[in-house]
Amino acid sequence: MFVTELILLFSSILLCTTARPTSPSPRASTVASNSTLLRNPRDATCYDVILPISFEVNGYEWIRPRWTNDYEMIDYIGVEASRRPYNKSQIVQSSTIGGNYSISGTFCIPNKVGSKASTVILATHGLWYDRNYWSLPFETETYNFADRAIAQGYSLFLYDRLGVGGSSKLSGFEAQALHHVQVLRQLIGIVQSNTHTSAYLPSVNKTVLIGHAYGSIIMAQLLQFYPNIADVAILETLAEAFNGAVSLETFAPRIAAVLNSTRFGYADPGYLTWPDKVAAVNNNFKLGYYTDQAVDYLESHRTAYSVMEPLTQGFLNLNATQFPGPTLVLNGEFTSTVCQGYCPGVTQADFIGVWRAATPLDISIVPGCAHSLHLCSKVSSIYDQIFAFLQKVGY
Repeated sequence: MFVTELILLFSSILLCTTARPTSPSPRASTVASNSTLLRNPRDATCYDVILPISFEVNGYEWIRPRWTNDYEMIDYIGVEASRRPYNKSQIVQSSTIGGNYSISGTFCIPNKVGSKASTVILATHGLWYDRNYWSLPFETETYNFADRAIAQGYSLFLYDRLGVGGSSKLSGFEAQALHHVQVLRQLIGIVQSNTHTSAYLPSVNKTVLIGHAYGSIIMAQLLQFYPNIADVAILETLAEAFNGAVSLETFAPRIAAVLNSTRFGYADPGYLTWPDKVAAVNNNFKLGYYTDQAVDYLESHRTAYSVMEPLTQGFLNLNATQFPGPTLVLNGEFTSTVCQGYCPGVTQADFIGVWRAATPLDISIVPGCAHSLHLCSKVSSIYDQIFAFLQKVGY
C-alpha cells in the first residue's frame, strides 16, 4: 500500500443547483453555465450541481524540472517509456496533497419514478473525456448511455473529473490519481446521503459505480481501500497491463495550451492532449468499428489530462480483493493502452482469482471494439450487457 489517508473532510453543502427538466428532443436542451453536459437524457429531470470537496491525503509531488515546450516534454516521455527500469523516485516524492475543490456534476432522475430509481448509477469518465461520455449528443438512440439507464428506471450522477470541464482546475504537475480517488469517495457519500434529491427521490438504496478506463482505475483503487463503499462495480476498459509511461508515449502527447490556446488557455504545460484525429483513432478505435461522426465528436470535444494522472497510476493497487459486490468487467477486443493491443486472456488473468470476493464476477470481451467502448459501433450490445447484468444480480 503506497497511500495512507490522513484527513477526510466531508462536506455536502450544495453551492449551486439548477433544475433542468429534459425535453424529449435530442437537441433541445442547453446546459447551465456551471455545467458541461451537452445533452440531458430523455424522460428525466436533471439538476446541475457544484459540490465542494475538501481533503488532505498522502500523495506525490513532482520533483523533476517542469518542461516549457513540446520538445522538452516528448524527450522526457520517451525516456520514461524506455526499457530501462522505471524509477518513480526520479520523478516524484511523497508529499501531502489536497485542498478545497469544486466538482461539477449532474443528477438525473427518471420522470416516472419506479422501484429502480432509488438505485443511483455514479459514473466516472476516462482520461480523454468529460462527463459527456455518458450522455453523447449524437445518434443518441445508439450511443447515449444515460438515455438507456433512465429508460431502465435508474437515477444517474455524472461528474467532471477534477481538472476537467466545469470542475476545479489545478496544475498538470499536481493533479493525480489519488486526488480522484478521494473525490470519488466523497461523491459517493453525497449521493448516498440523498441531500440534493430528497425532494424528488424518497431514498437512495443502492449505488452502482461505473467507470471507463482511467475512471475504472480510480474505482478499483477506491474499492481496494473501501470494499463496502458501493454495491455494484462495472469496470470498462481495465487491465493490469496498463503502463502509464508507455501509454503516454502512445498518446503522442502535445502540450494542450500550445496546441489550442483558446480551448486550453487555463492549463499549464503539465496538461497534455493528443495531436490530431489520427492519434485519436489509433488510441481509441479499431478500423471497421467506428464512424466518422464518433471520431469527429472526440476531436471536437477534446479534453486535456495531466501528466501526473497516468504516471501516478503506477502507485495504485487495483486488486480489490475484498469487494463483495457484483462486478462486471467489459473490455474491447483491441485495447492498446490497457491490454497492449489484445485483451482476450489478459483480462481474465487480471481478475479471476484476484477479485475473489466479487459475487458474481462477469467478464466480457467485446469483439471489434477498442479503448472507447461507448463510441464503438457495437455499443448497443455493450449497453445490453450492462443492463442485463444489473437485472441478473437484482438491481
